[in-house]
Amino acid sequence: MNTFPLCEGFFSRAAGVVARDLVGRTVVCNAGASPVTAVIVEAEAFEDGADGGVIRKGMLYAPGTIFVMNHRGHLYLNVGTDAAGKASCVMVRSILVGKELVDGPGKVSKRLGVTAALDGRTLGLELGMLANDLARPVLHQNANAPGASKNSASRHNADPRWVAHQQAIAP
Repeated sequence: MNTFPLCEGFFSRAAGVVARDLVGRTVVCNAGASPVTAVIVEAEAFEDGADGGVIRKGMLYAPGTIFVMNHRGHLYLNVGTDAAGKASCVMVRSILVGKELVDGPGKVSKRLGVTAALDGRTLGLELGMLANDLARPVLHQNANAPGASKNSASRHNADPRWVAHQQAIAP
């Protein structure tokens, strides 16, 4: 499998585009006690306080900058998108660690070992996102999934590469 780190240019696009393109990518976190590697299963885009949302300081970070948001005692992993100073980011909502599906942004951060100390840092050795061969899936908008918004994208089962991946990890 070909892999390489995603750079600032990947994140210098609209949050909705980046969210769709992150699904199927690999995230590697070396910030905790032991490294954790996972596949991103669902990501959600946030831009300009759309849908009445609050614009948080981290949404203004430069593309490729980690934004760790504390929400009701849970840490949520986000990455800045589009341009510095523009309210735009993508939240990682669900990941697959081996055969384990981790759903919910707070659970994702906990499983990866994300801490508030990563906030404001550029993606790199402590927390990185990689391109890989599963990176061009057929996607669907997953607005009807529990807890998802209309800006949420997830893997579509019709993609034969994803189906093969799912079958390979099935119990």
